[in-house]
Amino acid sequence: MPESTRKLAAIMFTDIVGYSHLMSADEKKALELLDKHDQILHQAIINSEGKVLKKMGDAIFAEFRSSVNAVNCAIKIQLTLKEYNEGKPIDDMIIIRIGIHLGDVIVHGDDLFGEGINVAARLEPLAPPGGICLSQAVYQSVKSRTDISAVRIGEVELKNIIQKYTVYKIPPFYAEDLSETTDLEQKEEHLLDFKIKGIQNLPPPSRSVGSVFGWSLLLFHFG
Repeated sequence: MPESTRKLAAIMFTDIVGYSHLMSADEKKALELLDKHDQILHQAIINSEGKVLKKMGDAIFAEFRSSVNAVNCAIKIQLTLKEYNEGKPIDDMIIIRIGIHLGDVIVHGDDLFGEGINVAARLEPLAPPGGICLSQAVYQSVKSRTDISAVRIGEVELKNIIQKYTVYKIPPFYAEDLSETTDLEQKEEHLLDFKIKGIQNLPPPSRSVGSVFGWSLLLFHFG
């Protein structure tokens, strides 16, 4: 059995806004957008000395050596998507949220566990579409070393997390394109009520959609 150790890590979670709706409406288009999304995020994460730990459908879970690298990567991703989305109808855009937390994590084999992971996962749905949500730990460590314009939201309660966290939001990078997503956001709101129990690796399937990062099973606990 592998030995468990602890470390401080900058954790990023991302998720595509409206992807479930798009998959229901047009699977072919949804898979094409997912492939492009994976290419953009994978390249940005690697260039920022990050590591993709898991890919879960349209969501990505990544680790970085520092908060600065994680935030710079998130900004790069959103700026790249802003350029990609320019001039496209809403259904052809790739719109994502990003959440970043700096915290203590447990390293067990090739996996990371602990509250630091759960906090990052909870921050991501709080980010505006096209924007970024940071914990105070991240904001304090990067505010003098990166060019960010973050708004302090205040203390929030994160479901199944005992401690309250002060969060900051970086406004959407392509907000002018998102006026049509309001109804979609309301429809998907019920999907945010989950807690990560664990992540298990699965053998890669024959389909090519998951070939960029491999496939994983994310175990959820609802309620």
